[in-house]
Amino acid sequence: MDRLFADGAVNAADTGRGPPLILLHSLLSDRASFDAVVAPLARSFRVIVPELPGFGRSRAVGGGLAAVADRMAELVTDVAGPGGAVVLGNGYGGFVALQMAIRHPTVASRLILADAGAAFSDSGRETFRTMAAVSSA
Repeated sequence: MDRLFADGAVNAADTGRGPPLILLHSLLSDRASFDAVVAPLARSFRVIVPELPGFGRSRAVGGGLAAVADRMAELVTDVAGPGGAVVLGNGYGGFVALQMAIRHPTVASRLILADAGAAFSDSGRETFRTMAAVSSA
């Protein structure tokens, strides 16, 4: 079932019962990339699969990766409260999860980073700047 979090700014699928598990998708995909694993995980967890800001029905944010991480911290706080949640980030979602944990150390009880690095190279940053310029033109 879809729900809105972070004061209505983030749309997410919400299914299952148990400790919260947040799945953050990669840049060149969407939350559907987790479809094959949601049902099995929902047997043991409350699985939340958001559309990252600017994807699907989630509102975009200005301010780059830090702003995206802050918005996801709002979602995790809405879902898990002070106890935090397990957060899995794939690709770009891993960058978001890591930045979120650095900026908001209490929101994630555990981090799982899949196919993610700790920082973008200079050429990688330039690629993202170009993508942002094209999308806002």
